[in-house]
Amino acid sequence: MNEQLDAILEFFKRDPITNFEILYHLQSGQEARILFEDPSYLIELPPARKVFLGGKPESAIPFLSSLSLPSYLIHTDYEFLQPLKTHFIVREVEMYMVYALKKENFIPARDSRVRPLIPRGSPISYSVGKEKISLETFYGLFLGEKLVSYGGTQFETASWAEIAWLKTEEEHRGKGYGLKVVSAIVEDLLNEGKTPIYRVSAENTASRRLAEKLGFHFHSRFFYVSVNLRG
Repeated sequence: MNEQLDAILEFFKRDPITNFEILYHLQSGQEARILFEDPSYLIELPPARKVFLGGKPESAIPFLSSLSLPSYLIHTDYEFLQPLKTHFIVREVEMYMVYALKKENFIPARDSRVRPLIPRGSPISYSVGKEKISLETFYGLFLGEKLVSYGGTQFETASWAEIAWLKTEEEHRGKGYGLKVVSAIVEDLLNEGKTPIYRVSAENTASRRLAEKLGFHFHSRFFYVSVNLRG
């Protein structure tokens, strides 16, 4: 198993931005079941009922017969959508875009009203099922003493971090507050030599524009497919 894990970690390190979530889970020692024959793979996180599926459909699809839980959220590529509809009852399909940011492309949007909500280097850990998530960076924008916008990171490692948990109170949206919060997060990450990663639903055009204003560039896309087993 250790040899297989080492092999698949090296496989995913070829494109760490596209595969950042898989790398995070595997490097963090999450409970996982791996089926891997380069270039195809299936990684199941049983407690989260989550599956990463990729490679060539003709060699990866046979892996699906090993899935046994009633339902899954499958992270996969476009080429797998039709085969999944054949093998499962598909409840929902969502397309996500992945953006990344290089230091030389960063366009900061600093604001003195933005300040850290947790001390840097003092992560907050929490659990979703048996998945343990670490919140390393967390900033908020205040109007007086009122917190109106905030955001942080998840899946943070020594070399990259995903920006997440972004929210602006409804009455304060459209004023650029979220942009300024993300700018502060990005500046922290870049100063530590980390690559900021921004994952957003393809339908969320406002969030995509926010990323682009700060200098993020589109890197890749993937699909979340919610399925039930047949029978």
